[in-house]
Amino acid sequence: MPNDSHKKKQYLVLGSQIVPGILFALVAYYILDYAIGKTAHFFGIAEQYSIYATLLVSVISIILVGVGLFWIRGHYPLLYGTSEVAVGVLATINALARFKEVDSNTVIQIIGGIYIIVRGLDNIGRGVIGTSVEAQWRWLFRKT
Repeated sequence: MPNDSHKKKQYLVLGSQIVPGILFALVAYYILDYAIGKTAHFFGIAEQYSIYATLLVSVISIILVGVGLFWIRGHYPLLYGTSEVAVGVLATINALARFKEVDSNTVIQIIGGIYIIVRGLDNIGRGVIGTSVEAQWRWLFRKT
């Protein structure tokens, strides 16, 4: 049975990953939103250069970000999972905000947002193993 000091330390560790995870997702969302607007301008300028060079730099950047996020997921599943849930919520809200009539693109975006949320919950579940909230998590999401 963990003592009160140990429980407080675990809650501090949990909080130190959940709050930054949410903030990370929000900051990433706004940075990407800004970057996409600037990219459209950049591609207008890039026409005088090589569009293939721009594409190559973009692909390499995406791969490096993916590898970095994979590393974070492996080492800090609670942080990653919290970020993933926040991104899924933002993706779903974004799709719903543009929802005017039922079309396949919007439905796929909403389903994608829900899928991201489910994956995030799975990573949060991995991140709470061995913590003081593991029992509550297992009770809340118990398998039948």
